[in-house]
Amino acid sequence: MKKIVLQKENGETIELDYSELFENIGRNDGIHLCWDNCANATPRRCKKIYDLPKQTIDNYDFITDGFQIVKGDQRKVDRFIVTGCNHYEEEPEREKMSIEERKRINNIRRNMAMLYYEADTIEEAEEIQRQQIEKGLQKPPKKHCRYL
Repeated sequence: MKKIVLQKENGETIELDYSELFENIGRNDGIHLCWDNCANATPRRCKKIYDLPKQTIDNYDFITDGFQIVKGDQRKVDRFIVTGCNHYEEEPEREKMSIEERKRINNIRRNMAMLYYEADTIEEAEEIQRQQIEKGLQKPPKKHCRYL
């Protein structure tokens, strides 16, 4: 399926021929404004985020710079990188938790797990949880959640 690159600079959109140079751009280079940095990157604040499926980059007037790789005659969006946006608002840096606070939260999680599984130790609670997951009685926890 043929790929096309739509590049937008200073509000003007141009079509470029797809090249392998575009394949890895935007994956790990930190130029994409939307997810990690923008406080407005939520469906209720940004039309680009809200739209499923995504439209072509020229349909978003507030995006001033960026590019999009589209596939086929229907121009299905393959990659959408925003490097300039009138709605961009830098997200404030989050305050990091102290080690003591993390320990306190972890202890609360352990106690909740022991109460939930009616166990005397955290090891016993983890074993009960594992057995319930194997029997299909409980879904496995998300990767970032260790307990419950």
